Amino acid sequence: MNMKFRIKFFKNIITSLCFFQILTIPLYFSQSLKARDVHHIKSTMTKYGILNIINNSINYQDQKYIVKGYNSMDEEIYIAISCIKKKINVTSKDFAWKNWLPPIYEFESRLINDICSGRLDNKNNI
Repeated sequence: MNMKFRIKFFKNIITSLCFFQILTIPLYFSQSLKARDVHHIKSTMTKYGILNIINNSINYQDQKYIVKGYNSMDEEIYIAISCIKKKINVTSKDFAWKNWLPPIYEFESRLINDICSGRLDNKNNI
């Protein structure tokens, strides 16, 4: 009888601790600024092949659209799109622009078309 009581007692303690962790872990993350930011950023992104484009980051300057995004390795990059030339440029790790190139992959063509047609802009997410 003494052994059954101990087992039940420890089982109740372990169950209570697990339940407490389940309740407090989401509370910790909901109060964490970083966790909220990540959720907000991911909810405003559109995936184009290996790229994740932040929808509300589109800027127009010098006849080009510039958008912020993340590559397949989750590295922050900038992408420039020339609607006139139908070409795309991207930044390297140190944020230096590479070269203007025509789209090679289908998702690059889709990104150019969506940006240039206004389907993907700061107010209207796809």
